[in-house]
Amino acid sequence: MGQSQVAQPGAAAWLRAWAERHRGWLVGAAMLMLVAGFNGQWRMSRDSALYATIGLNLAEGRGFTHPRGAEGRANPGLPYLLAGVFRVFGPQVLWPALGLMLGCGLAVLGLTYRLFAMHADRGTAAIVTLMLGVCTTFYVHSLDLLTDMPFLLGAMLFLVGYESLRRGGGRWWIDWPTLAAGVAVMAAFRLVVLVFVAAAVVALVWRIFTSPRRWRFAAALLGILAVVVAVRLCDPRSTRGTVLTSKEQEILNRLGPDLNVTLRQMAFENAPDLFLNTTPRAVMGNKFGVPPLDLALSATIFISGIMLVRRRVLWGMVVALFMVQWLLFLPDVRYFLPILPLLAYGWWLTVVWLDRAIRQPWGGRVFIALMFLWVGANVSKTMGVLIAQRGVPFYATYQRGLYEGVEELGRRIGRELPADAQVVAPYLVRVQVSFYAERRLYSVAEAERGELPPGPLFVIEPCDAAFESWVKARGWTFGREVLRVERRNGKKPWRILAVGG
Repeated sequence: MGQSQVAQPGAAAWLRAWAERHRGWLVGAAMLMLVAGFNGQWRMSRDSALYATIGLNLAEGRGFTHPRGAEGRANPGLPYLLAGVFRVFGPQVLWPALGLMLGCGLAVLGLTYRLFAMHADRGTAAIVTLMLGVCTTFYVHSLDLLTDMPFLLGAMLFLVGYESLRRGGGRWWIDWPTLAAGVAVMAAFRLVVLVFVAAAVVALVWRIFTSPRRWRFAAALLGILAVVVAVRLCDPRSTRGTVLTSKEQEILNRLGPDLNVTLRQMAFENAPDLFLNTTPRAVMGNKFGVPPLDLALSATIFISGIMLVRRRVLWGMVVALFMVQWLLFLPDVRYFLPILPLLAYGWWLTVVWLDRAIRQPWGGRVFIALMFLWVGANVSKTMGVLIAQRGVPFYATYQRGLYEGVEELGRRIGRELPADAQVVAPYLVRVQVSFYAERRLYSVAEAERGELPPGPLFVIEPCDAAFESWVKARGWTFGREVLRVERRNGKKPWRILAVGG
């Protein structure tokens, strides 16, 4: 019997019992809401355009490359996945890849239920699964074309495999492949697999010295390390004559020669951002906007997560090491995704404890208020995302219409401009237009530094004021309009203008 099945007084006991009776409806509701947000439209961003461009180059025989030489920043998992999609469905066809991201999200919900049903009970598992499903950060990234959702799928495979091995039961032909697959997926998609590996080393070494089944945990430790090394050796970036990728070298520099800068940034930038901004937004969908309240909320979230070490050393170590990593390097909302299921379970255990510890009826009221804080705050934001996803036309409202017409603009640049044309594009849309144009576009800064190759020069308007000043300083003028793409809601059309002296 799991620890969560001990009799729970008050509201927590009632909710757990009710959730166990209706677990199918709760998990189904989380999955159905996720499916309702799928529209097959690419939620454009710079990072997703980077992966899509490398995937397109792979599909068309240009190798693991990027026009700007940025391939060193990308782990190979998503580019190769996209390359497979492009080969089957055609170049630049993204809806099947978005469907795969949705599939990852649905699988994560199923694995979350499986993990906590094994560890605790089915009622608790259903509640935690619903808490994850309504979480805005999880919901949004199930619809995005980024590495985060496949990485979370790998993390959940790893955690489910580890839990099964730890419990025993003779299903080694399922448990071991699940564990190995989870590690392989994480290693292929994101470098922060090293956080999970470090936590696993601590947890497994502990089990080796404390468990009678130490051979099982020693084998798991060796297997995890072997899978990570194998995936790293298959990384196409390792065949380019460099031992470390650019991200790996940056990490070593930040922890070595630049340690003083790293510590100052941690104290004066990363820590305030993590505790007063990023954590509330990542977990609750928004922040209070009152520093003491946001700090208290963040502290509760992290303490609840780290205290999972009392349930599983691995879980608490993962949360603690992710927090340290964000303090040292950079906190961001989407970086929370790998530990959201653990944070949801930690929050549940905390509110259950408060329901027990505080005299009734106040314990039940605190329990209800804190559960409503998680679910209510997230649902209000998540429903906004769902409504936006159903908007027609989607790009007229997504990011306030910033990307409307970008696909047509890029394709027309590729078809209608000369092969030697040099195009200067606004920062916010440059990499997305470049993906559809299948050619390199240049920034204002590159133009100012004189890095444009010879050839006719064009600019995308609306453009940066800095570029207009640069053109005027050189005595050049904006010439004829080469092409135009209209936009709705009173936004200026995209225009390609020739530039000359």
